[in-house]
Amino acid sequence: MAQHRGLLGDIENDLLSDQPIASVLRKVVILGGRAGSAELREWASQELKGFSGVEAEELPPYRRIMAPMLMDAVTGPTMVERQPLPYSMLPDFVREEMPEELPIRVGVGELEAWAKSEKPISIAVPGAEIIGHHFDRESGNPFQKIQRIYWSVSPAVIIGILDQVKTALAELIGELIAGTPSSQDTPTADQAAQAVNVAISGSKGARVTVTTQQSGESSSLATQPEDTEPTWWTRGRKIGAAVVGLSTIIGAIAAVVVLL
Repeated sequence: MAQHRGLLGDIENDLLSDQPIASVLRKVVILGGRAGSAELREWASQELKGFSGVEAEELPPYRRIMAPMLMDAVTGPTMVERQPLPYSMLPDFVREEMPEELPIRVGVGELEAWAKSEKPISIAVPGAEIIGHHFDRESGNPFQKIQRIYWSVSPAVIIGILDQVKTALAELIGELIAGTPSSQDTPTADQAAQAVNVAISGSKGARVTVTTQQSGESSSLATQPEDTEPTWWTRGRKIGAAVVGLSTIIGAIAAVVVLL
């Protein structure tokens, strides 16, 4: 099979030679522009700049992780650090507002910086100050002061996310290569959309193939029926802000979790 040329071929070579993920993603943004594919540009741009404003269940699965929730506090003369706050100890109505999975929305550049850290990365829990204030008030200990409530994420987990981004890139480029004739420098918008649907959205039943005639490079694009709605776009219900209604529920949490 003839090797692809042009920007698609360059991206393939970059992946095989382990070039920085951000560099490859920028080329994918440009490829999406040349192909006229909003889907291709959007995914690569979000991986670069972050998924700000994207609901947790709409993130790619590799950007939803499990991480322990911890607290730091002062209790009189004693400093307590990294006190576990197990998710299972939260009341049911709290867990409905605060999903167990931690969404990782930051861009690839920040993830790469986190991956180099020698210590766990602390990610603040939304509304942590409100939660801490109510914990302190309900504890009955005038000398208790919760300073931080946060998720703790190992750098190894961040490295795993980056590896998944690179794997998604490889699957995406593999789909584009499979669906684009070697004589064609740039995929069409339809070919790019199909590739994103398969590699990123997870619709494995929509893989693309190219049927090449024996007499030359002319080809036709064949696709299997695709799911109308990728599962990771529709799974679960919409999660609002994690701190919605905290002023009415923290008292119940404080009765369960009190630093001694």
